[in-house]
Amino acid sequence: MVQTSYLSPGPEECAGQRSLPRKVVAAIAAVGMAVVLQVPARARANGLARTPPMGFNNWNSTQCRADFNETMIKGIADLFVSRGLRDVGYQYVNIDDCWALPGRPR
Repeated sequence: MVQTSYLSPGPEECAGQRSLPRKVVAAIAAVGMAVVLQVPARARANGLARTPPMGFNNWNSTQCRADFNETMIKGIADLFVSRGLRDVGYQYVNIDDCWALPGRPR
C-alpha cells in the first residue's frame, strides 16, 4: 500500500526540480508591482507641455559630416510639414553647430 502525504515534498523528492533564484523572483515581483501601481502623469490645464519636446537634431543623423548644410536642414523642415509631423506636435529643427568636434578651429 502507498502512503499519501499531504505535507510539502521533502528535498529528496524535489531533487530533479529547479526553483528560480530569489533575486529573479524579487525582480519579477517588482516589475509586476510597477505595472500595477502606475499613476498617470498630471498636467496643468494651461495647454503647456502636453507632449514632450519633439523635433529633429542634426547631430543624431549626420554627426556633423559634410551633409550637414542648409539644404539638409530645410529638407527636414519640409518633411515635417509634408508628412504631417508638424500637425501632431513636432515643432523643432535643432541645429548643432558642431562646436565639440576635435578638429574644430580655435
